[in-house]
Amino acid sequence: HPAQPAPDVQVDCWGVWRKQVGQYHDIIRSPLKGATRQDLADFPWPEPRLDEQLLAGWQQQASALHEEGRYVVLAEHPVFGILELGCWMCGYDDFLFRLAADHDFVKDFFQRVFDLQMAIIEPYYTALGPYIDLTTSGDDFGMQLAPLLSPRMFEELVAPYFAERIARTKQLAHCYFWHHTCGSVYALLDQLIACGVDILNPVQTSAARMEPAALKARFGDRLVFWGAVDVQQFLPQATPEQVREHVLELATVLG
Repeated sequence: HPAQPAPDVQVDCWGVWRKQVGQYHDIIRSPLKGATRQDLADFPWPEPRLDEQLLAGWQQQASALHEEGRYVVLAEHPVFGILELGCWMCGYDDFLFRLAADHDFVKDFFQRVFDLQMAIIEPYYTALGPYIDLTTSGDDFGMQLAPLLSPRMFEELVAPYFAERIARTKQLAHCYFWHHTCGSVYALLDQLIACGVDILNPVQTSAARMEPAALKARFGDRLVFWGAVDVQQFLPQATPEQVREHVLELATVLG
């Protein structure tokens, strides 16, 4: 792929093209749309390596913060999630169709990304593990009204890779695992917890079945809720006083 197809287009290491539209970069080209399993084998996947000098600098910063003892030290997720990468690299319509109708392709794709994930987290959390309190992670599993895939499909296709990555992360870092997924994921939360997720972000309360009190009642003894101030419907129209009252209410309900 050309490194810079146009001044306002970015191409990442996965071959995904994005163009800036307002505040965000929208995907305009998915390199594996319509791909075959042979195309997966032939695709120029990125090399799973970290810059040793950069990693050493992060390790030094984390060690210094840890020694100071005043902060919660967070590592940022060094890898994308397998589901979102599938949707980005194949296109949402293409990949969601494959989740239903082409499991051989999906499992082949997931395995290739998972191998890259595991190769990256090994040096990353080996270096930072002794000094961090939690790590972030991200893979969007939810739409506005429901998860992107059924709980049964999640259990079969996503959870095995997700659980193994979290388990290895915790072996290396002995830290809490924070996971970001937008949308309605109520139906998946038991599985996310079973996979090893300790902290849920952003808690999109404007999505279906994501009411704070119900979340706390069902999952509050097993899951920490990080966020929950709705940026989709509430925050753009709220006054500062309404925000203050809402935050206090959320802290009471979810805290």
